[in-house]
This record gives sequence, C-alpha cells and structure tokens, in this order.
Amino acid sequence: MIEIIPNWHPIFVHFTVALLVICGIFQLVLWVFPRKATTTAMSALGWLVILGAVAVLATVGTGLQAYYSVAHDTPSHLAMTDHRNWALATSAVFLIGAALFYLFPRKHQYLAGLFFVAALILVSITAYKGGDLVYRHGLGVMSLPEVSGEGHDHDHGDGKGHDEQSNHHGDTEESTAKASVAHAHDDTHAHQGDSQAHHANEDDRAYINQIIADVKYGWENGDGAPFRKHFLDFEGARYVESGGQNEGLNDLVTHHVEPEKDTLEYLSLEFSNIEIHFENGFAWAVADTRVKGKVNKTGYEFDKSGYQTFLFRKVNDQWKVIHTHSSSRDYRGDEVKDDPKEDTNEEPHEH
Repeated sequence: MIEIIPNWHPIFVHFTVALLVICGIFQLVLWVFPRKATTTAMSALGWLVILGAVAVLATVGTGLQAYYSVAHDTPSHLAMTDHRNWALATSAVFLIGAALFYLFPRKHQYLAGLFFVAALILVSITAYKGGDLVYRHGLGVMSLPEVSGEGHDHDHGDGKGHDEQSNHHGDTEESTAKASVAHAHDDTHAHQGDSQAHHANEDDRAYINQIIADVKYGWENGDGAPFRKHFLDFEGARYVESGGQNEGLNDLVTHHVEPEKDTLEYLSLEFSNIEIHFENGFAWAVADTRVKGKVNKTGYEFDKSGYQTFLFRKVNDQWKVIHTHSSSRDYRGDEVKDDPKEDTNEEPHEH
C-alpha cells in the first residue's frame, strides 16, 4: 500500500469539509429561492448528500485511527480530543440529516435541511480546530523549515534575492570583490562539509529528544501510540527493564505500557542529563531517570532513580528505537545513586 505520512486522514477530511459546506449552502439557496427547488436541483442535492455521507464515514474512520496513533504531548492531546468530539458531533448531525432526506417525503425534507445547515456551521468549527492541531501543536508534522535571518531572504529562482545590490559599482570594485571571493573560496569550501554535518547532527539530536519526550508521555499516560510510532517492530526485538524484559513491540505495549493506566493511580517519569551519540546510521542515548507513582490496589507509593539507554537506527530518514534498557532502585539521593556498592538489593523498575 502507498505510504501516506502521517496517515490517510488529511486526504479524506478535505472532501468532507468541501461537500458539507456545499451541501449546507445549497440548502440555504433553495430556502431563499424556493422556485429553484426543481427536480434537477433536488437530484443534485441528493448526490451531494450521498457523497457527503461516504466522505464523513471515511474521515471519521481515518480520524480515529490518527487519534490513536499520532504521537502527542498533554496540551496537544487535549486539543486533539476536543477536535475529535466536534468531528463526531458534526458527523452525527449530517448523517441524521442524510437519513431524514431519504426517509421523509419531499414536502417534509426541510427537516433534513435544518441538519445540513447545522452541519455547515459545525464543520467550519471542526475544521478550524483541526487546523489548530497542525499549525499550533504540530501534530503529524515531521519537520519544520529552518528560518535564517530576519525575514524572507531566499532566492526566487531567477538568481535574484531581496538584497541583491545594484550594478552601479565600477569595474575596479567588481574585480576586487571577485578576487576576494576567489581568495576565500577554498577555506570556505573546506569548512562547508563540517558545517552541514553539524547542522544535520543537530536536527537528528532534536528528533531523538522529541522521541524520548513522546516515550515519556506514553509511559505516564498508558498510551501505546508513541511506542508504535517510534519503535521499530522487528522479530527479535527485546526491551529490558531491571531483570525483566518484553519480547517484541506488541508485548511491550499490550502487556506493559497500556496496563499501567489501570494499575497505577499516577505515574511521573523524568529523563535528565540526556547524552546522545551518533555513529553512521545508528545512535544511542543515555539518560538519568526518576520515576514516581502510586499503585491503585495497595496504595503503595514508589520513588525510584536509575538510568535508561535507548538504541536507535535510522530507517527511511526516520530514527527508530530498536532497543531499550532501564535499571532503577529506590531513590536515596544523588550522593548514593552514583555509588555502585549501594546497589545490592535492586528492585524491579516500577514503570
């Protein structure tokens, strides 16, 4: 199947918005000009209703898939849930209108029209909230363009930038400038490769830091979506944690991450002092950890500290987690944490 990034929802949603808006406006026109409600006009409205209903169902289906798969943080989760609720309400209103349109005789189809106009208003609000998810919260966005300078200073394709100088300089000044450029070219070219490599490295570092932040969110909320997004699912995958392990991504998500939300009253996980290293298409990150939580059944509260290691592999220009290893024990202060002789009775990691 064709790979769509981040998912299929953006494809269907635009058809839904267009069809519901046109259907609502069409209905308003028929109310204002009732003589225009000819057999041809009603037939056109009928086709709009059918296509709109199909688009709504496809959009809701792909939207729910996106809701449970796109990585997000707490603020964007709240905004995403709000968008989902508006979308479900909009869909319900339009589908009820579609049912009434075909169930009632023509003289009573004004009932369906009320729902079509209401759907027009609701879809406008829903679309605004969907745009807010992308442009304010960055959901589904893999990368952002790097902005350099203070404004719009790129080349426009004809070789002329905004700040191109006029050609009023004399031949002597032009020759001097060319000579200076030629003199500095070799040294600039020698450093260009290092500069580009450093820039790419910073982008990769930011990408991996975001993955770690998404993993933190997943643990704290019992949400497997960040793991399914960022972890490479392959045979032989193992995720080790203080004497225990999960074999495979599905085992990690279904038997460890997601059950946490029912087992624990709360969970707080912090990664600090994150060190990231790169080697060709691989990377690894080591971080200090601090995890706190409370068990629902017993009321037991734990506070542990330790270390976490992530191994990454770059696949199709995306960093994927291929292995994790975490180890922790009861928190006893920084001065004790770094003393290996104190780690004689290590307990299982509580997240």
